[in-house]
Amino acid sequence: MTVLEGDLVLLRPLAAEDAERVNAWHNDGALYETLLGEMYGPTPRETRAWLQDRIAAHGAGELNFAICLRDGGAHVGNLYIQDIDPETGIARYQGIFLAAAGDRAGGLGREATSLAMDYAMRTFGIQRIWGDLLADNAPSLRAMQAVGFEIEARFPGQATKRGLPRDVVRIVMTVPSRDAS
Repeated sequence: MTVLEGDLVLLRPLAAEDAERVNAWHNDGALYETLLGEMYGPTPRETRAWLQDRIAAHGAGELNFAICLRDGGAHVGNLYIQDIDPETGIARYQGIFLAAAGDRAGGLGREATSLAMDYAMRTFGIQRIWGDLLADNAPSLRAMQAVGFEIEARFPGQATKRGLPRDVVRIVMTVPSRDAS
């Protein structure tokens, strides 16, 4: 099992034991206000099935990490990189969330993202990682820019939250080719 270690966080693959906690997070309306997509309130059974899919896909086209505090090991959020294509060197940053508002400051997300991006680049030869996020999620956007993502495009009204249109930004991180001289 690959565990990525930083100064503040550890990233480990998601595990079946995470299901109850993840289900609670996936039913947290306040958390989903900061995330792309509508909250649909999965049942514990649906979450277990979804989690089993993420566990099976880890390392085979996806990286699905539990974000844990280095000090004490508490599982405080998740991070997903999907659609990993080593042939093209492209992957999709599906996203990150830190469940408790108090954990969303202080660099946890920034460090987790940096660790995961570095791992994806080294392990799979990824040279371009892209993702979408709500344009008005300023803390997340700042964290992504701090680790090297840039805004590539803005899509007005592409997402909806509680029936209202919200803008989305596409972020991208590009790594120079190893073959470039």
